[in-house]
Amino acid sequence: MTRSAPSKSSHKRSPVLIRQMTDDDWEGVIDLSRRMWFDLEEIPNAEAQRLAATIDTRLMMRQTTNGVVVIDPVSDEIVGVLMYRGSVWPPKRVQGWHEVAIAKALARGDEIGGEVARGLHNFEEEMRRYLELFEQTRIRDYDGAITLLLLDPAYQGQGIGRQMMDRALQALRSQGVGWVYLDTDDSLDYQFYDHLGWRRVVEFPSSFEIFGKVYSPTEYTYEYQL
Repeated sequence: MTRSAPSKSSHKRSPVLIRQMTDDDWEGVIDLSRRMWFDLEEIPNAEAQRLAATIDTRLMMRQTTNGVVVIDPVSDEIVGVLMYRGSVWPPKRVQGWHEVAIAKALARGDEIGGEVARGLHNFEEEMRRYLELFEQTRIRDYDGAITLLLLDPAYQGQGIGRQMMDRALQALRSQGVGWVYLDTDDSLDYQFYDHLGWRRVVEFPSSFEIFGKVYSPTEYTYEYQL
């Protein structure tokens, strides 16, 4: 599912660098994912945070063909990422990717790996249910997708998210993509997509447990015609 961060206002910063993602950026993207998603009370162990973020980001990498990153010019850190792909719905191996990730976590043979594996399994079950519902309710075939969007809250409210999206959509348009979709939920800044002119086409309540905490978001799918 597409990831994005809660919207927060921030003071004006120096202009950032927005460019295409390269293989050298993966470690920085993993660290951004850890800071944004896994630096949580329910995952107090730093090693577990890193493992969860690494697995989660690698799963996203398997679903994408390209990406855009945002670089802070002072710290040289990656503070934003948007991944996208031009391919036909539905993805064929979502379940297989999670099975590999779960196996890798369990292969550690310790409590940290076991906890991460349980969290991934619960998420996989919810993803399977979501895909079944989406397949039943979708109104068209999609040949493009936004698979991940993360932007550090300190950099939000400055038009950076829109610039990232514009670059991704321009690239997909150049590939001949006609319809793009993304997944998000109401724990995130989903109204960002409303403001950009995306159309909400699927909405349903969900509930799953990760790392001992129950989450009950409302899931959304949005579409956009290029």
